[in-house]
Amino acid sequence: MNPGSQGMKIQLMPERLPGAAWNPPLILPFRLKDGRQGRGTGEKQVFQATGQCIFDRWLALAVFVILLLGLVGAKPAESLGSSKVVPGDARISHEEAGEMLLELLLQSGKEEHLSKAGQVLERIESTHPDGSLMALYRIRLEAALGNRSKAVSLTEEFVRSQEFDADRFIQVADVLASLGRYRMCREIYTKTLDRLKGEEKRRIRLVYSERLLLWGDYYSGEEIIREELADKKHDPELNLRLARNLVAQQRFEQARKHLQRIVHQGPEKSPAVYFEAWSEAVNVALLQKDFAAAAQAADDFQDWYAGREDILLPGARAYLQKGRLEDAQKLFEKASGHENLKVQALPGLARVEMKRGNPDKAVYFLEKAAALDENNPEPFILLSQTRGKPLQEHVEKVLKEETDPAVLTHLAQALAGQGEFELAAEVYDSALAHDPGFFEAGAGLAEVYGSKGRYSASLEILDMMLEEFPESYKLLLTRARVLAWSRQYAESLEAYDQLYTKNQDNHVVIREAARTAYWGKKADTGDRYYQLISTPAVDEMLLQRLQDLDTSQRQILEQAIAGLEREVSAGSVYAGFEGFFDWFGRHGRDLGRESRREMDELRRSLGYRYVIQKQAELERQSKKLLWNERFAPARRHLQKLVEHEPGNQEARFDLAQACCVLGLGDEEEKAYQELLAIDPLHGQASRALERRKKRSRPGFSGNYSFWSERGRGELARMDRHRLDMGLDVPLRSRHSFRVTGHRYFESPQKHAGTVQASGVSLTGEMVTGPHFTLAGGLTYKSYANDLQTRGSKMERESIDLDDLFLGHLDMMFNLDDYARLTLGYEKRETVANAIALAQGVYTENWEAGLDIYPLRRLELGLSAGYLDYSDDNHGVVYGVSAGYSFTDHPRRFRTILSGEYRDTSRTYQGCSNGQGCNIQADFKHPYWTPEDHWGSSVTFEFTHDLARDFFCGARDHFYQLELSLGTEKDKNHSVEVRGTWSREFENGLGINTQAMWHNSREWDAASLDLGLFYRF
Repeated sequence: MNPGSQGMKIQLMPERLPGAAWNPPLILPFRLKDGRQGRGTGEKQVFQATGQCIFDRWLALAVFVILLLGLVGAKPAESLGSSKVVPGDARISHEEAGEMLLELLLQSGKEEHLSKAGQVLERIESTHPDGSLMALYRIRLEAALGNRSKAVSLTEEFVRSQEFDADRFIQVADVLASLGRYRMCREIYTKTLDRLKGEEKRRIRLVYSERLLLWGDYYSGEEIIREELADKKHDPELNLRLARNLVAQQRFEQARKHLQRIVHQGPEKSPAVYFEAWSEAVNVALLQKDFAAAAQAADDFQDWYAGREDILLPGARAYLQKGRLEDAQKLFEKASGHENLKVQALPGLARVEMKRGNPDKAVYFLEKAAALDENNPEPFILLSQTRGKPLQEHVEKVLKEETDPAVLTHLAQALAGQGEFELAAEVYDSALAHDPGFFEAGAGLAEVYGSKGRYSASLEILDMMLEEFPESYKLLLTRARVLAWSRQYAESLEAYDQLYTKNQDNHVVIREAARTAYWGKKADTGDRYYQLISTPAVDEMLLQRLQDLDTSQRQILEQAIAGLEREVSAGSVYAGFEGFFDWFGRHGRDLGRESRREMDELRRSLGYRYVIQKQAELERQSKKLLWNERFAPARRHLQKLVEHEPGNQEARFDLAQACCVLGLGDEEEKAYQELLAIDPLHGQASRALERRKKRSRPGFSGNYSFWSERGRGELARMDRHRLDMGLDVPLRSRHSFRVTGHRYFESPQKHAGTVQASGVSLTGEMVTGPHFTLAGGLTYKSYANDLQTRGSKMERESIDLDDLFLGHLDMMFNLDDYARLTLGYEKRETVANAIALAQGVYTENWEAGLDIYPLRRLELGLSAGYLDYSDDNHGVVYGVSAGYSFTDHPRRFRTILSGEYRDTSRTYQGCSNGQGCNIQADFKHPYWTPEDHWGSSVTFEFTHDLARDFFCGARDHFYQLELSLGTEKDKNHSVEVRGTWSREFENGLGINTQAMWHNSREWDAASLDLGLFYRF
């Protein structure tokens, strides 16, 4: 949701020319509170109460009535024996007195005073000489009484029938704005401006630039302010207006530039704007989610101007977010002593107590806040949450009693801010039912639908609203985002391009476009977008400025400029800027005062570009590394990016994902937690963290596997069944330990009967960091019965099979994800037939594998193995492979070419006796012993990911199909088909299945695996 879309009530005041006489302003129907005290710096905050006196309203009313009675009821001077009690030029007429009383009654906003205002207006409007003014008062009164339709009708009549008066017409437009009728407000302003010229047009146009923020036409407002600023570069008020416009666009660094310009000038020129700018800088840091910077800005303000009202709420919120609860409490307590801040300060004190774990104290503050303003939804929502009561009750109560769409929209925005999207949608619907044209409700409902995944409904609302407000940046940006969320990436990029074309200085939309391009697997397009932000590079701009600089001390700067030139020649974006000002920090004192001033001005004028470009360039590099699956270096870049830009939620999520892929579960969890501390409503991070925690819990698994092979003469003749039950215990979110029990059924099918065995395995994995993983296991296997030989050629005997200790140890080295080296040892049994089973043959394998990833879609593999058989035999195996993915996730089609070479020192020797062979003594090396043998194959692999979420650690749901065609040295052609399906359900239960069928002249095989697992 864009900053400033909080539906706070605001007070719209007419602009006053410097030095002009001030008349009481036409206050709009309900008091629309200024958001400057930390409520956000959005569209509505711009309506400033210029010239408004701050004092108790009822005291003012009493004083006014007394004064009115004294002036109007004063007797003539003659009756008092004096020349005059009240000079003639100081007297006011009955009409003027009525106007003043009417103004104060309308300003109070209370029901009884509005009724009295109606009576006063009835008395004076028929005889008042200024019918246009009376019509204005009538419009305001009807709006204040909630008679929205009548107020709108009267505004239409006013514009149609009254003589043109620019100030009064825009006051009518502002009433319409307060009613949410932005289209009518816009029409009146544009028609008014069309009829004006000169200074008056300039003045009202500047007012209009702020009204444009209401319906999100930020670009038009920015254009107006920049035109004014062109000749008044250092004007504090214009810089503040522009900063607020840029904040509404989320162009925070550019806004900070203008705020710093105000602060740098000091408070002498415009104290009020100066302090607003400083407190606004705290708000900007809060909006950027850079809580450390916000707290530091508050500290700096406090050091200079401790206790000022301007900093109380922004500073308190900064301290609260940073976890400095004592400091937050002090400022919230001071703010609660100011009547105009109390309604916001009390919920702040409640939040402090909630963080401390004191719900009773929190309730105390929330109840006080709720009593102060029944239309402020924050305390009611927090009360429901603190007491554990459903919000539905409060919402239903409001929906029954409230008809004002502004109040309903405010509630809906607060609910959406707490993640209660279903309730928010319900309240928005109610607001639109009462006023279908209420802009904020429509825009808010579209955002909520987008957050809920109802993309079509969201886009339908946005398209309809854009017909009325085609220039609304707010609507266009929301539409671009919803299109991206709904995976309509091409349409989303087109929408971003439209926004960028209108204002090519807007790095926010182009950065979002770059991210969207990467989401849509358009990496080259994403790179081009990022590079637009860095064109021209700040290094180039700095070098050009330095070369144009006319300074007598250029010789001192030569070394630093030469270093900058080298960086520019190397294509650097921001490193030269850093190097130059690092040099300046160390050697700047060698320069004269004027040169130091020029260097400081250069740093200020280019500093925001440096920040923007560094953020964009670090993000570009990180995205590119992630895209190319270089997760280890991407992790390092992302850590730098998060350090430089703490509020970058995209980078924090990407960092967690990189850690997940690298097996660093503890770092992954920390990254998600830090992200959720910034944005508790980040839905994907919440789901990913829950999955991380789920994967960190112990799990149980059961598995059945079947293997059958025939061929190689009689050397491959075995059916094997195995049942496994295991307990998996993760350790510290990155290591794991597993205990598995086995039950074996092995049937040679020839020469012997079935044997059974039991076993247990202890396996584990230790991830020491992103570059090294150690994995190993030990298995003990014990046969339950003897092997009974049979057949006409074999001696009949009962063989007691020896127990076996098997195991493996692997060391895996990640070479920054450009390559992976695996060194391993494995001791495994060779039970391809009854003879090998009877002899207890096993092998000790020493293996080395190198997988190389030169391109994102290309994988190369090299492997070598040495086989040491237990029967005094040995062999070697060499392999090579190349795989290429033609399509991308979630439907990936890959082709793999592989080749293998095998050689064994000694070959199989069968029994030379015609009959009565001893199964243990008369056979040598009873297993496949290829000599100088090679084979090759081509595999076609298709993987389809059906998961709901496409992030590392999400619940699996995919299938994979493989078809392999192969041949060997002896022209043994083969075909192999393999299929895999895996799915994990929401309750932690999951299924894994795999089946394989292989056929060739020399060897046939089939396998089946069925697995069930459950995470506690």
